[in-house]
Amino acid sequence: MADRSERAAVVALLQDRPSDLTWRRLAAEIGDSGSAVDVYTRLSTPDLFSDPDGHGARFERAARETDGWEAAGIGVHTMLDDTYPVQLREVLHMPPIVFTRGTPAPGHPLGRDRRLAGR
Repeated sequence: MADRSERAAVVALLQDRPSDLTWRRLAAEIGDSGSAVDVYTRLSTPDLFSDPDGHGARFERAARETDGWEAAGIGVHTMLDDTYPVQLREVLHMPPIVFTRGTPAPGHPLGRDRRLAGR
């Protein structure tokens, strides 16, 4: 699984949409870079109200939101996670994030995600 800050950066990019990029363009940027944190840092323009410590506070807010979704039983799978559906990786415009709920069918690739086990 991608680390917490990478997952949070995917969520922050989709919520903030720097440079008004579409989710398809953001997914392409993340895929090309291999790092959502790098993409967020490159595309976000600092201003008077920007966090003086960088994007850490923004990523932490997004990470807490992701934690809340998972606590509510929603699986969160970013394109940087091992749990992201393999079939979607082959789609031309793959979504940068996929949400799931429930227990995957036996043999389904998401069945390897221990966070979904027993739900």
